[in-house]
Amino acid sequence: EDDPYGELSYTGDALPSLRSLNPDGVVYMGSFSKILAPGMRLGYIIAPEHIHFKLVQAKQASDLHTPSFTQRVAYEVLKTGLLDTHIPS
Repeated sequence: EDDPYGELSYTGDALPSLRSLNPDGVVYMGSFSKILAPGMRLGYIIAPEHIHFKLVQAKQASDLHTPSFTQRVAYEVLKTGLLDTHIPS
């Protein structure tokens, strides 16, 4: 499920994600570029444990790494709870 805009809802309740309906059968992909900053080219994947290693291998084969600064900014935003205040529930 590719859901970069899933956190953005302007009216009413957001629709449930496919992953919430089938957590063991759906790989969920999101992006920080749509919810934090357009230039932040950083995404994330939530996947069933049985395919985690294959996803890590695919990531390693496709590029060298994601910039450390970008990862640190996202980490701090999540750790401090800033994301929760940035995007109203």
